[in-house]
Amino acid sequence: MNLHLIKYLKINTLPNTTQEITLLPADNQRLSNFCGQFDVHLRQIEKRLEVEIANRGNRFKVTGFSEAVKAACVVMQTLFETTVNETITPEQVHLSMQDSSIDQLLDTTTDEIKPDEQVSIKTKRGMVK
Repeated sequence: MNLHLIKYLKINTLPNTTQEITLLPADNQRLSNFCGQFDVHLRQIEKRLEVEIANRGNRFKVTGFSEAVKAACVVMQTLFETTVNETITPEQVHLSMQDSSIDQLLDTTTDEIKPDEQVSIKTKRGMVK
């Protein structure tokens, strides 16, 4: 069976976790800064962490794998705290995710290849095993 198909099946059969967070104080200026124009900052977090973020005002609902949801909530709270003094940019969102060791959390949700399994990749010059 194709490794990508196996990964797809495992990802889609794992249970999703939902966590709700409320960012306080409910200041519209800070929330606007935090979410970005057309929620661009939220979409950046969603895309990177493979979660879904829904919001109504200062209440956010994050859905996805448990590790990714926890990481997204930490990043969101950290970014919201910085809105007191700064205007958030996409670069700051990216750096905040890097600083939070997101890669380590996401590596635990990816498939582990067993030593006895052989993986092959087809390239222009041939097969790599």
